Amino acid sequence: MMFSIEKIITKDNFILEGLFFEADNREVAVIFIHGFPTNFCKDINLIKRMGSLGYSVLSLNTRGHDILSIIPKVDKGYEVIGSAKENFEDCVFDIGGAIGFLKEKGYKKIFLMGISSGADKVGFYLSRNKESVVLGGIFISPGSNISIIRNELGEDFFKLREKALKCIDEGKGDELLFGLGMDFPVSCKRFVSLYSEDSSENVFPFHNKNSDFPILAKIKETIFVALGEEDSFLEDPKLLLKVLKSKLGGKSNEFKLFKAEHSFDGVEEELVCQIKAWVGGNCKLKNYLARER
Repeated sequence: MMFSIEKIITKDNFILEGLFFEADNREVAVIFIHGFPTNFCKDINLIKRMGSLGYSVLSLNTRGHDILSIIPKVDKGYEVIGSAKENFEDCVFDIGGAIGFLKEKGYKKIFLMGISSGADKVGFYLSRNKESVVLGGIFISPGSNISIIRNELGEDFFKLREKALKCIDEGKGDELLFGLGMDFPVSCKRFVSLYSEDSSENVFPFHNKNSDFPILAKIKETIFVALGEEDSFLEDPKLLLKVLKSKLGGKSNEFKLFKAEHSFDGVEEELVCQIKAWVGGNCKLKNYLARER
């Protein structure tokens, strides 16, 4: 299967790269959003499987790819961003740039697909989406950042949060936090964004039994959610899927549980077959251009 590396220009003038598999039939395209802190080729087997179905796939290297990344700008300048320093809400610019790229190529049916924290970005974007060509969202292994970090750090989580808030108060929000059980550094501002209840990144608040999933509840497009029974980041995937279905169980929405771990390694074929059946049904929606906003 042939692919190309494409330049994606965002509304705020950053230049991103996209790994683009273009199908002969240009009817449906999928934008794939990687997780944290990875990049556009981390889940290449899953991406290739999607392409083998006959869909065009654009795997986007967001400005939050890898831990620290040099992201060029149209004016020849650059910024050092990456997962450690990105502003989460800028994902709207990144995904918007990818959609614009595909629209220029003539695509009128686009699905957004995010894995792990990439699902957070897809959910946040869809909660604000005004693009009629975007028909739905595919969420692979979504999770609660807050519950994950608390399980990993224990009481050290509160020490780091206090340190991060102090840095921000002192005007040092871009300083990196190290140690105390963290696998990799993030800035003080990024730490607070990742692990705060009122953050835009709290898209899947599984840790909060009383949450109505307010960001996801704003989504008008149809959604597909896939969780793995063996996902080590989730305490009870079966229960979480049931919770999501009770909160977001629209007529066209699908909620699937697979015998898989977090990255769905080795289960890609089964996953994409389920997605194909779902996408095929939703591509037949006759009123997708007439949805009210």
